[in-house]
Amino acid sequence: MVHINYQMTKSANTAHLARRGFGGPIVAAPLAAFWLSLLFASAIDAAESVIISEFMAANTKTIADENKSFEDWIEIRNTGAASVNLEGWSLTNNRRKPHQWRFPATNLPPEGHLLVWASGKDRRVPGAPLHTNFKLSSGGKYLSLARRDGTVAAAFEPKFPPQLPDVSYGFLPGITQAVFFVTPTPGKANESSTNLPGPFIASVTHTPEFPKPNEPVIVSAHVSPVLAAVTNATLRWRVMFNRETNIVLSLDGNGVWTAMIPAGVARDGQMLRWRITAADAAGHQSQEPLFNDPKRTSKYLGTVVNPGYVTSVLPVFQLFIPPQEMGGAESETGARGCFFYDGEFYDNLFIKVRGNTTAGVPKKSHRLEFPHDHALRHPGAGGRIRHTSLMAEWGDPTYLRQHLSFWMETETGTAAPFHYPVRVQLNGEFWQLAMHSEVLGAELLARHGLDPNGALYKAVGTLTPDFNSSGGFEKKTRRREGNEDYLALAHTLNEASGLSARRKTLFDRMNLPAVINYLAVARLTQEDDDIWANLSLYHDCDGTREWRPVAFDMNVSWGLSFAHGGIQATADPMRSHPFFGAAGVGANQGFNRLYDAVVRVPETREMLLRRMRTILDHWWQPPGTPWSERRIEQHVAQMTNQIWLEAIRDRQKWGNSWNATGNPRPQDALTAGVRDLVEKFIEPRRRHFYVTHSVSNLNRPVGISSRHNAGIPDRQPADARLRIGEIGLCATNRALDYLCLTNGNALAVDISGWRLDGPIKFTFQSGTVLPARGVLCVSPDVKAFRARPNKRPDLGLFVVGDYRGRLREARTIALKNEDGQLAAEK
Repeated sequence: MVHINYQMTKSANTAHLARRGFGGPIVAAPLAAFWLSLLFASAIDAAESVIISEFMAANTKTIADENKSFEDWIEIRNTGAASVNLEGWSLTNNRRKPHQWRFPATNLPPEGHLLVWASGKDRRVPGAPLHTNFKLSSGGKYLSLARRDGTVAAAFEPKFPPQLPDVSYGFLPGITQAVFFVTPTPGKANESSTNLPGPFIASVTHTPEFPKPNEPVIVSAHVSPVLAAVTNATLRWRVMFNRETNIVLSLDGNGVWTAMIPAGVARDGQMLRWRITAADAAGHQSQEPLFNDPKRTSKYLGTVVNPGYVTSVLPVFQLFIPPQEMGGAESETGARGCFFYDGEFYDNLFIKVRGNTTAGVPKKSHRLEFPHDHALRHPGAGGRIRHTSLMAEWGDPTYLRQHLSFWMETETGTAAPFHYPVRVQLNGEFWQLAMHSEVLGAELLARHGLDPNGALYKAVGTLTPDFNSSGGFEKKTRRREGNEDYLALAHTLNEASGLSARRKTLFDRMNLPAVINYLAVARLTQEDDDIWANLSLYHDCDGTREWRPVAFDMNVSWGLSFAHGGIQATADPMRSHPFFGAAGVGANQGFNRLYDAVVRVPETREMLLRRMRTILDHWWQPPGTPWSERRIEQHVAQMTNQIWLEAIRDRQKWGNSWNATGNPRPQDALTAGVRDLVEKFIEPRRRHFYVTHSVSNLNRPVGISSRHNAGIPDRQPADARLRIGEIGLCATNRALDYLCLTNGNALAVDISGWRLDGPIKFTFQSGTVLPARGVLCVSPDVKAFRARPNKRPDLGLFVVGDYRGRLREARTIALKNEDGQLAAEK
């Protein structure tokens, strides 16, 4: 049995996966000699000859599977002299499930290699590419190969060490310690005379953690032999972007090597960086950090001297960019830099300008890409991230409009980026007040519980087959496939398809609650740019197959309009109408086909208007609401207080926004901008929706053009009730069971946050609205429901799911509203 016992000395953090630096393969922590003596000596018969020879748990670009997807992989090798039939053998990442994934009939010849994709796709067709039903963890996990009888033939236990992107882990022939391979060899022999590992470097530390200018920095590391005795270790350090200085480390005992960076070499706010190199008696070299990819990995470790020299009520991000490369950072070319936040130093990130229109203003926004081996730990929502941005918000006198849009989309249940204020230092000096803002991509999807393997389309513009968008149409995820799914959606939503076909597309292809929720907020906040530019859509390709909007780039909102100047809140012929974005409503650069379809189909228009009223009542609140009780104004006041001092510094450095009223002094600019936001937009907008476009306003006829009243309904009755109607049970397939909710009222009912209770459990998504006299189907499997046999192709039912539990076991089913009150029972 091959048994690898890797015992970590401390908990691993995904941000520090590269803490093993070697020029070739990288040897894991030394293993117990007793176990090492058993690793290959017991390979006597054919069964004992099969091992896990190599695997990769963080494949981002090394090798793609048959679907052009970069999946993790496991290489099986037969080291014996006879072929082995692997049928019934198994791979697992769970000790309690030794037969988690079984091999099909597969003959592995002597010295043969077999590549198995650890993708979770579960493919077991003999002769075809094999895929396990589990994935590997780059953070380290148990992995084993078991024989037919369940006995273990090879195992990494209790777990293999943390893995690096595009670096594999396995065995060199004749070497009984597992090593990392900087040059992986999937499906081939793991041998290369030029890739033998040097000494093992680990546990690099420095003290003090945050040195003062007058304090030396002591750097220590464990350096241990792998193939030959360690002969030397060198600390290579530098201040800011100066040249490296080399210091030979001395051996203090127990394999600990130490060197000292002298005091007085750096000032407050300057960065100190270092790396360690080591060599052995055979001439093998190693380094820490690994730096195996100049564009994707860290070259240095480091810290900032006295990082507390600057204080702020906001998080302080410290950015370092070589002055000669600032031109690249301020353009699409980009530049390399370093970053420090909350005690953690990040080396070799990539920074470039972000934005189209805003790229031409004095203060620019920037996109940041952190290295694969060190993702950013930040104070916002979610875990570590690699892709993010710093939004300048220079054009907004308040800095807050985009934040308010994302805040309200998030509060109401839409997938939106985090967007919060930070102070940014550049090379030790104040640079800007910025909004740390999530970018569209797989990380955002995962944070919101959406499958990152779905297709995310940025800036679909008017949603037409010709990709008409002033925002730069781009497919962000699932790039291995083309745009055929988008084209199919665009064709069926097109006005040329007819209203009946467009209605069916809305009900059969869209996640309607998500669509209604997003559009309601976007119209209330007067989002200007999603009509022809920034509307972004996500397609859940492998799940429900539904489409939904994801909030993106909403800076031209809350009355701001770069194209027309001033603040608009009630200008229906321009952009203020609740149906702005539909054909013929407002001053458009073309209309948006999704908006237009929602407005023109009577049921979805009714849903949109009801959801608008719910959001109005909960977040905007009626005219006359006391100031202290106004949710929006109180949030604006809170954010204004947070950014106050940094906003003054920012205007002093970068000047007034082109949208500022007059030419206020830096200390007055934020106050003036916030006053305009409240007095010229929020309050007029409140009255515009509550009064002008109320169904009770008889002075303006209800309709769907700019001159019409949208007809926003009155407040929903607190005791609104529905009825649990038809229950359908399928004798052969539980996935085809369903129940129906019916709305017998003459008004639409918003059931966002309502829940089904009893043997089945389900909470209705934000934006779920039943039209008057409407029916809603609730399914345990939405995809199966829509693909059910004998389905009428023209029906276009409103269906949501997936509920949990067994409907056929239900004796009593209760529907409860957000307050927990009974709204229906059966």
